[in-house]
Amino acid sequence: MTQLLISTSWRHTSHNQQSGRLIVFDLELKQIIRSCEIIEPPFREYDPNPRGGFRGLKGISVQRDLIAVANASTVFLYNNLWEPVNYIWHPSCAGIHDICLQDDLVWVTSSRNDLVCCFDLNGSMIAHIDVRGLPVVKKLSNNQIKPFLSRKQIDSGEINFRDPRTHDHAITDALHVNSLFILDKGELMVSCGLLRVIDSRFLHKFNNWMKQTCLSKLYSSIYQYHRELLKKNIADRFESIAISKQESSSMILLLNGDFTVKNIFRINNCNVPSHSLRALDQNHVIYLNSSSGDLINFNPVKFNIHSKFKIGEKFLRGARLIDNQRIVIGDNNHLLVFNILENKVISRTLITEDHAEAIFDI
Repeated sequence: MTQLLISTSWRHTSHNQQSGRLIVFDLELKQIIRSCEIIEPPFREYDPNPRGGFRGLKGISVQRDLIAVANASTVFLYNNLWEPVNYIWHPSCAGIHDICLQDDLVWVTSSRNDLVCCFDLNGSMIAHIDVRGLPVVKKLSNNQIKPFLSRKQIDSGEINFRDPRTHDHAITDALHVNSLFILDKGELMVSCGLLRVIDSRFLHKFNNWMKQTCLSKLYSSIYQYHRELLKKNIADRFESIAISKQESSSMILLLNGDFTVKNIFRINNCNVPSHSLRALDQNHVIYLNSSSGDLINFNPVKFNIHSKFKIGEKFLRGARLIDNQRIVIGDNNHLLVFNILENKVISRTLITEDHAEAIFDI
C-alpha cells in the first residue's frame, strides 16, 4: 500500500474561504483516504493574487519520524502521530514554496524576496542565502536584479514579508526562488522558478493593480472584444513586454557548501515559474517546466539533459520519487504516475472534480 501526502491550493478564493487542503491519497485504491483544512497564513486578506500568492498549503517534507508542512509564511512540525512538535516562522521568510528537512535543519525557499532560509528545529534562523546577491544573477539579468536587503535587515526581520502591505511584490520577487534540495556531498541545488527581465515587471505591476481594484475580469472582457484595436493602440509598449516574457527564463543553481555557485542550468522562454527539483539518484534530477509541460531529467553536476518528455496537460507542480521505477507528479487537479524506466505516463488520476483546486506538493 502506497499512501501519499498531497498539499493543494484553490484559485480565486476570497480571504475568508478555505484556500487549500492536506490530503492523504491511496495510490493503489486511487482515492482520498482523508483530508483536512489548512491553517491559513496571517494577512491573507491583503493579498489579491487570485492564482498564487498567500493561498493554499505549500511544501511538504518527511524525515524519519518528523513531518513538516508549510503554508505561505509558517512551517509546522509534527511527529509521526501528527502531534504538534513546533512551528517556525520569521519576518524575512514568506511566500514559502518548497521545504526540506535535513537532519536537524529545515531549509525553506522564500519566494517573496528570493531568499533561501535555514532554521534549526527550535525555529532560529541560522543561515540564509540572498540569491539576488549571487554574481551570476547580476550577470544574467544585465545588472537589473540586485540585492535590496542587507544581511542585518534579513537577520532582524526589518521588513515583515509575511504582510503583503510592507513591500511591492512585483519588485521583491524577481527570481521566484521556489525549490531546493541537498545533494549527498552537501551541495545545494536551488530553483529560480522565473527570472524576469526588467520590462516584464511593468505588466506584473499592472496586473497586481488590476487585481487590487477588482477590474481584472472587466479588463479581460474588453481585451477579448477589442484585441486587434488594443494591439494597434499600445503595440509599442506591449510588444516590448511580449519580448520580455519570451526572454524570461527558469534557472537552476548548484551551490557549493560555502554557497558559491558551482554551475547553472537555464531554461528559456518561460512565461510561468518552473517547479519541483527532485533527485532520483546521484546522476539524475528532475525538474518540471510548467510553461511547456515538460518533465526534464538531467545530470545534477554537468547539467546535461538525459531526457525531456511533455507530460503536462494543465499545470505541472509537485513531484516525488516513490520507488526505483515511478514518480508521482501533480498536473493541476490530476495525479500522474510516470515510469522512469519506460519513459511514459502510466496513469492519470483525477484528485478532485474542482478544476480550481490544484496539487502543490507531494
